[in-house]
Amino acid sequence: MKISVVVPTKNSNLNDLEKQRDHLIVELKDSLGEIVFVDQTEQRLPSITMAQHHCSTIPQSAMGARQLGASLTTFEWVIFLDDDIRLCNNFLQILLDNLGDDDRVI
Repeated sequence: MKISVVVPTKNSNLNDLEKQRDHLIVELKDSLGEIVFVDQTEQRLPSITMAQHHCSTIPQSAMGARQLGASLTTFEWVIFLDDDIRLCNNFLQILLDNLGDDDRVI
């Protein structure tokens, strides 16, 4: 089972977003999923490059950012994460390990 992480962002520091990206890459481990950044900043940030992970930076209204992010994902499970939140170590793996086939929304 794989998971997509959607990170809507607006007016965030590129350095902070790169730290978020790096933390998520470690959490996702190469086989666990993908990361989608949705950039709502009026003045677009430079693209955040990622090896083996999907990343989109697309200006969007606040209302549509999560929907846009979800539409860009490729996996069945999607987690929405604010750009200033850092997950505890192994959070995504623990989440995946505890998902059952009948779970719909958590």
